[in-house]
Amino acid sequence: MFRAATCPWWDMVSYISYPYNLWRDIKRNECFRLPDPTPPEPPVLPQTPLYPSLTTNLPHPIMAFRDFSFPPSTPLYPPASTVLEYLNAYAKAFGVAKHIQLNTEVESIQFVRPADEKEGKWNIITRNTGTDATQDHLGVDTLILANGRHNLPHFPSATTNPETSPGPTPQLPGLTQWLESGHASHAMYYRSPLEEYRGRIVLVVGDGPSARDIAPEIASVAKQVWRSIRKYALPKLEAHELGDSTNVSNRLTQSSSMNDELPIRICSPIASLGSPGGTSSKEREPNVFLIDGNALVVDYVVFATGYELSFPFFSDDVLERHDDDFHQDSDILKRNRFDAPLSLYPQSLSPLLYHLLPSSPRLALGSLFVLGLPRPVIPFPLVQAQCHLLTATLQGRSQLQQLLQSKYGDKERGTFDGGNIDPRTTTRPQILSRSYHLFTSPYNQFDYRELLIELSLPFTDESAIQVETEYMVPKWQRRVREKNDALRETWRDLERRGRAEETVRNVGSGKGGEAEWVELMEGLVKL
Repeated sequence: MFRAATCPWWDMVSYISYPYNLWRDIKRNECFRLPDPTPPEPPVLPQTPLYPSLTTNLPHPIMAFRDFSFPPSTPLYPPASTVLEYLNAYAKAFGVAKHIQLNTEVESIQFVRPADEKEGKWNIITRNTGTDATQDHLGVDTLILANGRHNLPHFPSATTNPETSPGPTPQLPGLTQWLESGHASHAMYYRSPLEEYRGRIVLVVGDGPSARDIAPEIASVAKQVWRSIRKYALPKLEAHELGDSTNVSNRLTQSSSMNDELPIRICSPIASLGSPGGTSSKEREPNVFLIDGNALVVDYVVFATGYELSFPFFSDDVLERHDDDFHQDSDILKRNRFDAPLSLYPQSLSPLLYHLLPSSPRLALGSLFVLGLPRPVIPFPLVQAQCHLLTATLQGRSQLQQLLQSKYGDKERGTFDGGNIDPRTTTRPQILSRSYHLFTSPYNQFDYRELLIELSLPFTDESAIQVETEYMVPKWQRRVREKNDALRETWRDLERRGRAEETVRNVGSGKGGEAEWVELMEGLVKL
């Protein structure tokens, strides 16, 4: 069985994802941990968006690397501190630390192709953050980016009609004033609801995991909590994703004013922000204006609106940057200003094959890999599957070269919007800006992982493909993901009744290992 944690012939770790840092393959037997020097100031970005009360929103058996389980008796939905302990144990088990160079930032990355060489190489300049000394790494064959996608906060733009308002989307009116006055922040800064939000009217913007977890916490101390979501998010709320709310589907409407009885009231997206108020909302005029015509009195806004990709070290001849979030000039979409092989949008990097490696002929197969771009996914096993294909490609045993030569792309296209777009040629701004790496179904990620495993093995070895696929993407994981909402609520009930610890005591310690966890989950909720 291939152990995906290491690349045996490079003697290096290629994909451990320590939060909010960057890994680079420099050359054989040399791997650096290189933090992304995130540029925006002020305010200073926190080192991590993790907050003390954060727990996983998936059970740990489905989250773990396939060859390294969480310890026996681990809470089914563990806190962030337990996940950190797991990653540290993983690093120790596979000898990761010796390959890490700390306090090192990437200053620049350039792709050069000498006249006498068929394929180009990477020139990388790094800087020691302690001594400020720089170092050149010339002639690098393969570059692996794994700096994650939770480093740079994303804020919503103004709501405009692309037919009547072509061109760049303007900033949300009033946003700067609210941020600078301390009446709004991104969820990346969230730590505790006790003092910041007590007795206040709080608006949480977004419908991702952060918004769904943070809003109930704030509601425990706030005077009132609103959640601003788009219309397409409403079906999710019908699946009882409002914390402890009950009978949501019977009471939910699209109008802001019709949800007074909900513990967390729902409103439409923000059209503009008025003047931020003082410490008290009593007898104040509305200061948050919504696209449905309603207006709210709000003391504080938390933008749980996701993150933007950032690769500030790439030169313009490698990466063309598009700062606009949604609308793009069609002429720009059809050409690259610098003839760059890659284009960066706030939430996507394109064009890529299998969300992993460039399709541009300017970059040789195996010269660049970008890990962890698809969302929303279970990150550890997904990146592990990506590294299966990565390693096979570097060793020359993957199917990629054959597929590229035969222009085979049906399966590859299927990983992008269910096959509705061609990732190599699409010019649709909505796709390029927001949806390029978006898996619209929670089951897309399992299909994607299976495809990566299949591609990492020879066409002719069908038995090996089947064995490896069943090991790396076991069928029980799909069942657990499908029942996760019910399973998580059952676990929360066990925690409330003080029975969580005894429920998992010694589970995973027997010969069954993983099977014991699967049996437990099946017992808690029928899978």
